[in-house]
Amino acid sequence: MSPTYRRPSLLDLPDEILLQILAYLRIIRSYKTQSQAFRLKQEEITRQSKNRQREAAFYSLCLTSKRLHRVATPVLYEAFVNTTTWQGFKPLCLFLRTISQCSSLAYHVQYIENRLWDYLGNGLYDDLEFYGATEMVREYYETLATVIRLCRNISHLTVVSLETAEVSLWRGLIQLKSSPTQMASHGFLKLHTLCLQIHTEDYGLGEESSWFRRIANALLTVPTLKTLRASGVTSGDSAFVTGEYQSLETIDISECILDFDEVVQIASASPKLKHFGCSWAYLNSQGFHLPDLYASLNTQKKSLEYLCLDTREVRFCAEDFPFQPFGSIRDFEALKTIEMCEMSLLANTMSLLDFPDQRLPIRISELLPPCLESLSIMVKSEYGYNDDCRVDEVFALWDLADDCSKMLPYLRKVQIKSVYELSALLLTSRYREVGVTLSLVKEQINHYD
Repeated sequence: MSPTYRRPSLLDLPDEILLQILAYLRIIRSYKTQSQAFRLKQEEITRQSKNRQREAAFYSLCLTSKRLHRVATPVLYEAFVNTTTWQGFKPLCLFLRTISQCSSLAYHVQYIENRLWDYLGNGLYDDLEFYGATEMVREYYETLATVIRLCRNISHLTVVSLETAEVSLWRGLIQLKSSPTQMASHGFLKLHTLCLQIHTEDYGLGEESSWFRRIANALLTVPTLKTLRASGVTSGDSAFVTGEYQSLETIDISECILDFDEVVQIASASPKLKHFGCSWAYLNSQGFHLPDLYASLNTQKKSLEYLCLDTREVRFCAEDFPFQPFGSIRDFEALKTIEMCEMSLLANTMSLLDFPDQRLPIRISELLPPCLESLSIMVKSEYGYNDDCRVDEVFALWDLADDCSKMLPYLRKVQIKSVYELSALLLTSRYREVGVTLSLVKEQINHYD
């Protein structure tokens, strides 16, 4: 009698192979703030949708076998992704109950992500129309803070929060009475990446405007932190950063309302910096001296690989003039990518779009390092000259094209960025002749902050 044929099963594989297969269902992580992620809205929606599909498939597989559940547990609990909505409140509470009842599960958690919007269009601002929403949000952030405090092995944290007198995430994560100020009870000893976005009620009013300073000070005690991305942060009355970050290599601050001195302090406290970016959403200047930031970053001129500076939304005061540019970056020997607004780079009081035939006191190429590979110049017209071919008339950009071969031999990409549609057929052709791709980029206006 012939032996009974048994169809091969997934469970015939050894544990090591099963784990490798299950790894393909891992959560797709985001290393951007919510505002940055939703600039490419469709990509973010697709990522969130895929994560829900993977999560559902993972749970279904785990229900088929006790052995599969045992093998999959470390991967299943290594990430928690949620949104501050009515739909997200119950999953958050259930996750807290699970890791509280079985503390070993909390040790698997390495990544936590929180957004205000999900891929289905559910959003916190819509939920606020319902009765009890404010209380739900307050409880949500208190619960999320408890989850984070229980997960001592977190290496990547991506969160967006509301900070008001009644509602706060960071009040539950920072030990303000400890000296030095620390993050949570476990100190985030394995945290590599922190992406945070903060929404406050009023700029400059109340303790909520000071949270970024407190966070920045608390991060001084985190030994493994390499990347800090922050969006929507404001200055407050807390003390400036005092000390040095032990491992911080990337600082990316976007859409902020930070005093310039505070930005300089953070840069000065980062001796291992490789990537630095800062853009302002709005600021009434009380003394804005770009060379101060240059002095801080100049100490990292042998290691800095990326530099972004956008001051287009800063309202300069009389004391800021005569305005001085950031400074010559020619000696920054590791710098590969530069993204700067024309005001920061050139200190031109008249936009290149408004007066394209102006002669600058120094050629753009003389400010840039020979090792540069990519250059983006962000422009803003004060007189509405945004919708024609005026870029073709900018003398400074023609000079830059002429200088590429000799002064910038590695330059391969030049971008002109604006919130409006621009074109430059003649310049594009000229840059192509010297082996450089010139593109005019319309910047995305984000409606999912």
